[in-house]
Amino acid sequence: MGGQALAPLLSLKSFEWQVSGIQRITERLTL
Repeated sequence: MGGQALAPLLSLKSFEWQVSGIQRITERLTL
């Protein structure tokens, strides 16, 4: 059960990393 509980947390973290990466790319393009 522990793995199933951690799965959504890991996917959420990866999603946050993708969003932060996109924000950094857009900031560099605008600058």
